[in-house]
Amino acid sequence: MKKKKNNLEKIILGKKKDKKREKNFYIKFFIYSFFWLGLLFTLFFSSSIESILNKTEFDFSSAILSGSYRVHFIDVGQGDCILVELPDDKTLVIDSGPSSSENEVMEYINALKISTIDYFILTHTDSDHIGNAVAIFENLDVINVFVPKIYSSYEVEQGLNSETFNVVTTDIWSNVTQAIYNETCLENKTYNFTEETIFGENYSFVFYSPFEDVISNVNNYSPIIMANIEGTKFIFTGDATSSVENNFLSNYSQLVESDFFDCDVLKVGHHGSATSTTVPFLQAISAEYAVISVGIDNSYSHPRDEVLNNLFDAGCEVLRTDTMGSVVMTTSEGNVISQTGYNNLSRFIVQWDIFVLGGGIILVCLAFVFFKIKVKKM
Repeated sequence: MKKKKNNLEKIILGKKKDKKREKNFYIKFFIYSFFWLGLLFTLFFSSSIESILNKTEFDFSSAILSGSYRVHFIDVGQGDCILVELPDDKTLVIDSGPSSSENEVMEYINALKISTIDYFILTHTDSDHIGNAVAIFENLDVINVFVPKIYSSYEVEQGLNSETFNVVTTDIWSNVTQAIYNETCLENKTYNFTEETIFGENYSFVFYSPFEDVISNVNNYSPIIMANIEGTKFIFTGDATSSVENNFLSNYSQLVESDFFDCDVLKVGHHGSATSTTVPFLQAISAEYAVISVGIDNSYSHPRDEVLNNLFDAGCEVLRTDTMGSVVMTTSEGNVISQTGYNNLSRFIVQWDIFVLGGGIILVCLAFVFFKIKVKKM
């Protein structure tokens, strides 16, 4: 009788353990399912989540806010994108950065509540300068566009005469030109040439290159532009090489000798490549500040040490987007002031991707271990 009782107790205890084990299984299964659903949700809505987490916030100093204009050298990684808020409330953009920075560029522009680009200058056809041009055309109202005198395969297909044009057949340039043909700014399209001008209330932008119609090196379609905004001078160079700088110095030697090109801020050519920013050019413009738009740990080793040494020897204060984030400049009480650190998001986004990938691997491993153990016990 006692033996039967003990057997009955064992059976009851066994059933209780089975129920407890089953309950624990469902609890664990629910927890793992919850994490899996969370991971899948994160992967599915990753773009939206990144957009929220990396929301561009601006905390401009009172001095930056008090300026009647602002020049933004936007951190787009390895590329160029410059946005200028002009004194008459118009907006000018030079280049658009690589396509990988589309979220950052559009967030930056939207954060400034800009819906119209009055002047959009595309210096040349490299993807790190025109990568987001289509997004700008599609999302903003572009009034005037300045482009290099280069046809795309799209234009050739339309039967346009390309005999006096260089032709670049990349898909990205074709997409950009097609976007221009679909916009009303096509009526206000201007080719980048020396002595093209943009004038407005207390500002001017004057093109001092290129000098030829057809150029073998695409970088050299980049115009050297001097902007004078309320007496503060900026020189923008795109990816213009030393040969363009030399031609510039030769063609405008009298203006160089009269210190006409002495400027406050230089946008350093070609991200600090050794093919640009020569000593004679720096001596001719006597810049106080030099801004380098460049990507973190880029494969080109930009900016080059020799260029940095040239800039330091010329007495320039160097500002870099790879180490400082976006750079904003204006003039306050006659002095150029700058503020840095905006929209430097690339590190965070990479870490977010790694977090999602790492989380998935951990969940897979834990689930495998859990179910393997469970099978053995059952």
